[in-house]
Amino acid sequence: MITMKQREDRAKGIGSSDAPVILGVDPFRTPYDLWLQKTGRVPPTEENDAMRLGSVLEPVLLQLAGERLAKRVVRPSSVFVGCFPHFRANIDGMVGEAKRGADIVEVKTTSSTDGWGAEGTDEVPDRVRVQVTYQMACASSDLAHVACLSGAFGLAFRLYRVEWDAQLGEYVMDKVNTWWRKHIIDDEPPAQSGSIDILKQRTREQRTVELPQSLFDAELRARAALELAEKQHASAKAALVTALGDAARGVSGPHTVSITEVTTDRFDRKAFEAENAELASRYIVPSGYKRIDIRSRKDRA
Repeated sequence: MITMKQREDRAKGIGSSDAPVILGVDPFRTPYDLWLQKTGRVPPTEENDAMRLGSVLEPVLLQLAGERLAKRVVRPSSVFVGCFPHFRANIDGMVGEAKRGADIVEVKTTSSTDGWGAEGTDEVPDRVRVQVTYQMACASSDLAHVACLSGAFGLAFRLYRVEWDAQLGEYVMDKVNTWWRKHIIDDEPPAQSGSIDILKQRTREQRTVELPQSLFDAELRARAALELAEKQHASAKAALVTALGDAARGVSGPHTVSITEVTTDRFDRKAFEAENAELASRYIVPSGYKRIDIRSRKDRA
């Protein structure tokens, strides 16, 4: 789990998970998202189930990595600072001792096979390669082991090996340093747009601004394309189910389709509140969210 001190450290500079964002190889955040977060324009991201699961499994995966390597893996108690104070890397584990120059162990949990090659190779997704390269630069390390728990086709633990690449390291650190000075020191927002989840967190003034019509046109085109894609996807799924006939499962190479009965127990809140109004009122916690409402105005000719 990320501690409060680690959160404070991350606000002081660029962490290893931020480096892939800056280089544009992170599928979850954009440079604009990172700028909003680093400059305090949005609140810190709350821990979700996937993040919590990764934190809980980290000690176990470090232990498995140590067993595979037949060496002791320890967890560093402090952040590693690179050649500039804003180069800061929290490292999951290190081989032998938690000191500069020791081999790194980075833990990953994933449900995707994209970018992951054969175990023992350096075939890892670009975002992981950039992250461990940044870590190695900050910790003066020559080797990073990536301990990956994959849930794509059943649980599998694999260990990858990424050696220090001086050319890539110089490129990554130069990009990070330039980005920090331009967008954090000079407070110039990156040109790219942000992801919808991060943007909704931003504090907004109660005022109206004029926007380019092209932005609305682009949203309308994207919405129409999405609706068409959803219809095509539903049709393709129906074709698969039709092809199954009365079978419960179908296969083709690495792909499978199956139909199973799923039952769940759900809490009937309305019935509970009707029968236990006073008790229910004691446990109601107000919550809110920001809704994006895009529509055509009817008051204009």
